[in-house]
Amino acid sequence: MSDKAKFVFRAALFVSTALGFSLSIGSLPARAAGCEDLLNLKIPETTIKVAESIPAGDYTASDKMKHAGMPAFCRVLASVQRAPDSDIEIEMWLPNEGWKGVFHGNGNGGYGGTLASGGIAAGVKRGYAAATTDMGTAPSTPLNGDSLIGHPRKWEDWGKLSTHLMTEAGKKIAKAFYGKAPNRSYYTGCSTGGQEGLIEGQSIPTTMTAFSSAPRSSIAPGGMRRLPGTISSRTSSPDTSCPTPS
Repeated sequence: MSDKAKFVFRAALFVSTALGFSLSIGSLPARAAGCEDLLNLKIPETTIKVAESIPAGDYTASDKMKHAGMPAFCRVLASVQRAPDSDIEIEMWLPNEGWKGVFHGNGNGGYGGTLASGGIAAGVKRGYAAATTDMGTAPSTPLNGDSLIGHPRKWEDWGKLSTHLMTEAGKKIAKAFYGKAPNRSYYTGCSTGGQEGLIEGQSIPTTMTAFSSAPRSSIAPGGMRRLPGTISSRTSSPDTSCPTPS
């Protein structure tokens, strides 16, 4: 090969490598240097409203639940608005150290409308980046969904969309914070949260590595359903606990 040919080959190789690198970087969400920098993270149709560092110790969450012995973590509050009259709130806690590469999605109960912190606190203690959603139904409460009357899009968010959008946004937030995407994704939900998991697992089973779903009345009492590869489901009862996957 002549010197000129070698030069052309090397130049072409350099351009090809540089282009591939730029395309790869361009496909990633904006990388955050720290928790508070997540406020500048750009995710389509999503607004990061809060990104704050929480020190290790006892912590009282926005739902007034007190969690003892929490590790230091990054608390993120985001809003996803995919359509008019749709506003899905997401709360996510990301441990500062010891992340196990897991995204942990959590279901809600009843008519949602609030951000329950029990599941995400348990997840963070296990080293998971954990998220929950209000299902897009605020100002409803778990026991009162009257405010949803006349709002078909909110019913759709409650019925099937909020869990998927929480998962999409949560994985991108984790990738931005840690610099790499989660390598496993777990879902936990009981009652309405169990229904969320069944719908997500049946519609888009590749969303999660595994689902643990306990809907209140989707199958015969005491029964167990296993869907191919990813889902275990059982009927819940009033004293059913919703364990976090290990």
